[in-house]
Amino acid sequence: MPKIMKTADEISVCHDILDDILNNPEIENLFDWTNSADIRSNIISIKRTLCWILGHYEGRWLEENMKAVNEALKAKGFELKRIH
Repeated sequence: MPKIMKTADEISVCHDILDDILNNPEIENLFDWTNSADIRSNIISIKRTLCWILGHYEGRWLEENMKAVNEALKAKGFELKRIH
């Protein structure tokens, strides 16, 4: 069964939920991050990726990192392209 891209609304809902987990003190305090710093870091990364998809300013994190990755690959003689 072919996968169908998520709608902008579905992406926005995921973004907003993650944003509340990270930034709403009432919700954030429901989670014990003591032994889960990596989980919190992953949530931040996922949210920033969704920001990139949604065109938010915070999406620059992914964009800047992907530019750096591509430049490093090119410096080593690689140029990755999408093949249809």
